[in-house]
Amino acid sequence: MRTLALLLATWLAGQAAALAQVTDDPRQQGRMAPAVVSIAAGSDGGAGRKEFDFGRSVGKASLALRGDVSIDTWVQHRGLLCARHDTGVRFGQGSHGCNDVEWLTPPIWLTSVRQCNNALMQHTGVDTDDRLAAVFERVTCAQRLTRCEGRCD
Repeated sequence: MRTLALLLATWLAGQAAALAQVTDDPRQQGRMAPAVVSIAAGSDGGAGRKEFDFGRSVGKASLALRGDVSIDTWVQHRGLLCARHDTGVRFGQGSHGCNDVEWLTPPIWLTSVRQCNNALMQHTGVDTDDRLAAVFERVTCAQRLTRCEGRCD
């Protein structure tokens, strides 16, 4: 009976640790990138799209004038047991190099993929939110977000 109680306590501790990794707090796992204005121009001659490059092996995101948002990124699962990985982005205004960022949007979650066996998988997602058009001109930075639910070793 004592062994069963010890096993149960160990399992519960593991579950609590896994749940602690499920968070909308972008400080947990995020990577920032400054905006690069793309060639596409808006109807008023201004920028029609902003792109954000998080690094060669990480991925990219974009924000369009009308509120279209996209992400194309890679996520590495750690461990043999499966977990659900979500990716998203949030946008803000900051100084050069994305320092002292004022976040203008909450996290926008774009993908949700079940991954197992140390898999490296591509996450690609798109969405449109008219409210993003209101902050488009102020956006200078983006943060790639990941969160994990399940066995996230």
